[in-house]
Amino acid sequence: MGTWLREYEEEGVKVRRVLVLESGGRFTEMSRLTELDSAAAEHSHTGDWLFDGTNLKRRYTRMDGRQPAAPVVPYATFELRFPSRNEFVGIDRVRQREVRYHRVADGTKP
Repeated sequence: MGTWLREYEEEGVKVRRVLVLESGGRFTEMSRLTELDSAAAEHSHTGDWLFDGTNLKRRYTRMDGRQPAAPVVPYATFELRFPSRNEFVGIDRVRQREVRYHRVADGTKP
């Protein structure tokens, strides 16, 4: 549970992603994408989450205020490792990528 931040750059786009995991099993994911010489784009998604002891599983119920529709797959599953109390590394076995989040103060914005 808590508020987690992931920052990265991909193909010239800077991404700042805040993931809030609530105690009742709901999550909010907010992101801000900034491209050189362009206005920033912001997104907000919500859904349900579950940690089974190995995997963080998320089911998106709203993506930018709308219910997800094909071709969007409204699920994300990451195998988690905890290098420290305030950091986790997630491995997405489907997309073959690794993500790293660190704990931040509640109310942090993307």
